[in-house]
Amino acid sequence: MTRDKSTTAAPPKTTPIDWRRHRRYSRYKLDIRVTVTRESGGRKEVLNGRCRHLGEGGLGAILAGELPADEVVGLEFTLPGHSQAMHIRAAVRQRHGFHHGFEFLTLASSELEAIRKAQKALPPAE
Repeated sequence: MTRDKSTTAAPPKTTPIDWRRHRRYSRYKLDIRVTVTRESGGRKEVLNGRCRHLGEGGLGAILAGELPADEVVGLEFTLPGHSQAMHIRAAVRQRHGFHHGFEFLTLASSELEAIRKAQKALPPAE
C-alpha cells in the first residue's frame, strides 16, 4: 500500500523571533568569570561560572549548578579594564539547563556607568 503524499501536510513555517527587538536593553558578548552567592537554610552557597553576555539590566551566565527562577542572589564579577569586582544583587529570571539569566536589582550609578563604558568595547550578542 502506498501513501498518498498529497494529503500529508507540511509543518507550518515559522519565522524566528528576533529577541533583540523585544528586549529592554541591548546585550553584548562578554566572557568573564562570575561568582554567584545565595543563602539557603542559613548557609551560604557559592556557584562559579562564566558570564556569556552583559546588558544594562542584567547578564547571562553558565553556572556549575542550577538555581530556581525568581531566587535573589549576589553576583560578583570584574569588568574588563577594571581592578575592582562589582557586587550586585540580582534575581534569576530564566534558566535553561545550566544557563541562567539574571536581572540586576540594585545598580549604583557608578556601576551602570562602568557597564555602559564596557559595552562600548564589546560586540553585540545575537
